[in-house]
Amino acid sequence: AVMAATSASSSAQLLPQSDSVAALEQQVLKEDGEISAHLSLAKIYRYSGRAQEAVAVMKLAEQRQPANEDVLAQLGFAYVDAGQFKEAVETFDKLTAINHQSVTGYN
Repeated sequence: AVMAATSASSSAQLLPQSDSVAALEQQVLKEDGEISAHLSLAKIYRYSGRAQEAVAVMKLAEQRQPANEDVLAQLGFAYVDAGQFKEAVETFDKLTAINHQSVTGYN
């Protein structure tokens, strides 16, 4: 039990504080919000096991910038994390249509 508590607290320390997450969430909700906020928030959600929320954030980013390679890559990975493989493949297909290079450099 002590080991589990230590692991949980170590993981929590690696994630941004809730006020930082709240600030990113506010930025994402703005119509003129920076796409970098979407990307950062989606990564935080993905790494904290909140894949569906990451998908929602990245779908909003895709609506705003449908040809943004970083947006498409992050949306694709969010779909993978959410177990939505068909949507992931469709999203990666869009990405490769824009840029024929490999997407392996993204995470």
